[in-house]
Amino acid sequence: MVTLRLLAERWRIELRGKVLDIWHDLLLLFAEDDAKQLIWHRKPLSTFWLYVFICFLWYWETAVPSPGKAVAALAVAAAAMSVRGEMRGKEKVAWLMVLFAFLSVELASIDKEREASEVLRVATRQQETENFRDIGNGIEKSIRQSQADFNITMKSLDENMKMTTGGDSFCYLDFLNRSSKESAPLIIAVRQGQYPLRDVAARFVDQEKYNGPNSAASKMTVEQIAAGDRTFEIGTLTGVKLLTRYPLAGRERWNFLVEFNGLNGFWHELIRLRKVDGEWEQAVKVGRYEITSKNKPATDIKLLEKIDKQYPRVNGKVDWTD
Repeated sequence: MVTLRLLAERWRIELRGKVLDIWHDLLLLFAEDDAKQLIWHRKPLSTFWLYVFICFLWYWETAVPSPGKAVAALAVAAAAMSVRGEMRGKEKVAWLMVLFAFLSVELASIDKEREASEVLRVATRQQETENFRDIGNGIEKSIRQSQADFNITMKSLDENMKMTTGGDSFCYLDFLNRSSKESAPLIIAVRQGQYPLRDVAARFVDQEKYNGPNSAASKMTVEQIAAGDRTFEIGTLTGVKLLTRYPLAGRERWNFLVEFNGLNGFWHELIRLRKVDGEWEQAVKVGRYEITSKNKPATDIKLLEKIDKQYPRVNGKVDWTD
């Protein structure tokens, strides 16, 4: 116990002496210039300022300041050294270490600011990229929706156009009631396809009158030939339409060419009638000329072929040129 009391008394005396020295130094701040100069060479105040700067350094090691603050502290420390005047030994080393420590803090502050700026730049760039991506996705979605709406509109217009013109539908002529008891069977127009046909006309030609140098057509004028052909004004055709009766008596074979025109274009039909065992057998072929290649002539595309079972064939095929 006695030892502890002695130690406490010793520390109290030393602390009192240091406090008195600091107080003395503060009083001398207002003394003459020569006396002021002496206080900066006294140990207590110099040690006090060193501890103050060391506290700043310790705090800034855990919380790096902005570059401006570290530079300000560095300037204050340099100013304090200039006021101190000439220093020697450990004191000078201590102050130099403080300056270099503040310089290190400044460099660390600059590096930290650069890292923060880089992180911010990367984050900003990423955010801008995501925003542009969202904008691009929105534009792409809008374009897809517009394209889909356009396709729907065009499909609707195309469907309306097909309903108006007939689209890819066509028709052909057919002979009904071709029995031997019927001398003039009916000719009907039959529509094929999804859409109704409009403003349809058919030029009906008996090809037999054009065959050979002694044919009936060889002795007729062009006007007489044209007048001899028949024209059917079919008009609008949604299914089947009765046209006329046509006499077949007096021959064993008939070859007809039918040329159609309508709002949806042109097509043609070959009708072949042959008498077999007293009954008329029929073969029908419908085609349309289409350009399938730029440098080639139009191709006769077959649309329909309808042949009776008993119709005569050559090697299993119908000779349409006969």
